[in-house]
Amino acid sequence: MKKSVFCVVLFMFVVLFLSSSVFAQQQQSDKYKDIYALNVAPLINGGVNTEKELRDLVNKERGVISFFLGYDKKLIDEFYKQFPRVEIDEFSGPFKVDSMSNRGWDKKTRFTGPVRYVGKEKVESYIFEIPYPQIHKSYWFLTPKKCGNISLLMIVDEAEEKEEKQIIEYPSRISRPEREMVRRPKPAPVIEETKETDNTSYLVDVGGGIFKSCYKTYASLRGGFVKSVGSKFELNFVFGVHFPIDFQTGQPDSNNWKVVFTGDTMLVYRPSSLFLGAGVGMSSEMKNDTQKQFEGIGIFGCNFNKIDLFIEARIPIQKGERISENNKVLFGARFRWGK
Repeated sequence: MKKSVFCVVLFMFVVLFLSSSVFAQQQQSDKYKDIYALNVAPLINGGVNTEKELRDLVNKERGVISFFLGYDKKLIDEFYKQFPRVEIDEFSGPFKVDSMSNRGWDKKTRFTGPVRYVGKEKVESYIFEIPYPQIHKSYWFLTPKKCGNISLLMIVDEAEEKEEKQIIEYPSRISRPEREMVRRPKPAPVIEETKETDNTSYLVDVGGGIFKSCYKTYASLRGGFVKSVGSKFELNFVFGVHFPIDFQTGQPDSNNWKVVFTGDTMLVYRPSSLFLGAGVGMSSEMKNDTQKQFEGIGIFGCNFNKIDLFIEARIPIQKGERISENNKVLFGARFRWGK
């Protein structure tokens, strides 16, 4: 038994190492850190709900603005000279920012970035521009209403623009590729709204585990789809096939053991890179003298390098089955694509 457990763990390490290597280059090419929820460390409790509240906050948080301006006194003075009469616009939707302020439980102000909001909740934000003609740059600032976390959206180098263009498209800070931020000489940027797309994504996971009765090692391959439910919850519908493996020979083991088929439905809570969930499922018989089982399922994991790494436990829920004699533990790496 101990040897089988060791082989399963070794197999999972190999799978996770290969998975991380495959996606490492993609992660390096994307400099943004994904955030899934706002108001976790708000700059101001209750956020900002009006332009006046935003202006009061910006005037109060001079240290935040100073950080974004590199503590350059001339830039800071010019900022507060222009800010009382600057136009403030609003938009709804995901965003990317170069740097975001936040305030933790210890009341200390911190900065993180670049970050990209990828949560399901639709976010309302304020946005404004402070131009610096003397250095040929414009600083754009964004503040989500919900948390009041003043952020540096981007710095635009005006010297690189072509004078003959009437409309200049800047790199989008909106996470969806179909959204586009457009800057015009006057007024401030416009965010073009798009129709919502289907909230379905798809998944494939590979892994292995130990199925009991009689501790048997299995290699697993599963697929399915995910439906988002609100901003932090999702429904997972997963179907799998699990092959009995003899790790001593490295060959499939069909000696009185059957290929096991599973079908599951789970509700998953995903507040950040960590996630957990529970649900129900069904698995086919493992051996000739066993029967199919209805099972309760628990899953816990984290998103690493854009891959969900997880551990899953399954126990029987039908009458007459003893948990100590019928349980399953799986480890795996899950790949997702789509919305």
